[in-house]
Amino acid sequence: VAHWAQNTPEAPALTFNGQSMSYAELHDACCRMAALLARHGIGRGDFVAVSLPRGTNLLVSQFGALLAGAAYIPVDPAYPAERIAYMIADSQASALVTTPDVAARLSHDDMKNVRVVLFPGEAQLPAAGMPATATALCKQDLEAVPRQDNFPKPEPQDLAYMIYTSGSTGNPKGVMVSHANFRNFIGYVLRQLARGRAEQFALVTSPSFDMTLTSNLGACMSGATLHILSEEDTRDVEKLFAFLEGQKITLLNVTPSHFGMLAAMLDSMDRQPDLHPEMRILLGGEV
Repeated sequence: VAHWAQNTPEAPALTFNGQSMSYAELHDACCRMAALLARHGIGRGDFVAVSLPRGTNLLVSQFGALLAGAAYIPVDPAYPAERIAYMIADSQASALVTTPDVAARLSHDDMKNVRVVLFPGEAQLPAAGMPATATALCKQDLEAVPRQDNFPKPEPQDLAYMIYTSGSTGNPKGVMVSHANFRNFIGYVLRQLARGRAEQFALVTSPSFDMTLTSNLGACMSGATLHILSEEDTRDVEKLFAFLEGQKITLLNVTPSHFGMLAAMLDSMDRQPDLHPEMRILLGGEV
């Protein structure tokens, strides 16, 4: 993001709900997020659990955690409270970036290891009390923190993120991925499939799916544009196709079952959407 903010600052990095964010704006937001986390002692060796719906704050929080030197854990806010609590406790996350709705579903004991709880989408702190051991922060704190750029570069072996398995054979298990692992994988995908800055990526999958990283982080690594569709609109097939058509999506990353549903619905639609003729579809995330 820093590279593209310097070289193509006005180029669109993200779009969501009709709003666009340039690479310069995205980098500034990520630096402020990282500075706020670092100011409260979050850095190398820490895990930052990010439990946010799809949107701009999701990307800013993920990149901000990485800039601060920490590793992040994507936690789908739609998960049951028991699963969210398990992931936060099992990972011993030092920080939680979330919404008031998710925080209200967690007990103080669930967050006993959490030192910082951040609500990036809230102008004021929620009324519900936080654990006495945690510092609660909101959007105002993000806006007030001084801009910082001089963050330490991660070593290849440092962790970038930890993603949890489905837990279909027991408790979910955290799989730790280093910066070197991540760069090798995303680099391969971009070399094989992506076409540089002109690419139009779509983010329509759960943030807790490993495959989602191909969309959100891959887009920003290649200087392309990431178009984000909300969970609610993704469930509406007509809105999803309108999104793919309107944003001229060229790279779509979905599960095979989701693709099968879309293909079946496409055959029954009265008007066929005018999809980009060079759109490629990457399937994954299911066994």
